[in-house]
Amino acid sequence: PDELYDISELGDGITAPKRRTENFTPAFAASFLDTYAEFWVNDEKIDRKLSDTHIQYLAREMMANNFRWEYVSLVLATVEGRTYRLNGQHTAWAVLLADEWGLEKGVNRPIQVLRYECPTIQDARRLYASIDRGRPRGQALVVNSHLLGTEEFGGIKGHVLKLLAQGLGVWLWEKS
Repeated sequence: PDELYDISELGDGITAPKRRTENFTPAFAASFLDTYAEFWVNDEKIDRKLSDTHIQYLAREMMANNFRWEYVSLVLATVEGRTYRLNGQHTAWAVLLADEWGLEKGVNRPIQVLRYECPTIQDARRLYASIDRGRPRGQALVVNSHLLGTEEFGGIKGHVLKLLAQGLGVWLWEKS
């Protein structure tokens, strides 16, 4: 029979992170992207590809003051003498894009930077696999949170509001 690969035994353990608060300015975002390497193992990029669509979405949320800076935790892992960024690439690029679009200067943008020490690359792999596991709110939930149960939309069900939002998106598509 094939030998089982026990993933619970990968790595020696990850230390508790060193945590610091930073102001996520465009200068900090650029430094974060330039200073810390993407997570590669044996010539294979582990991190997901950049998504221009997601970067633009985040930048629009920043511009509309809908972005919650305090939810951001950038995760760094030092393993075998090299420090990798395990997340945050989309948010950092979005900060730079929003800055180009005229995001208000001098606003406090508090984020957390978590720095882990990983004895082995397997520990870094386990750490990477454990982050960004939250499920973001979809369009329907966002629309419902704003409109469902309001006086203006009283009696309209959530699934109908979702369809209205989708129709509005199609209608506005040509105008954007």
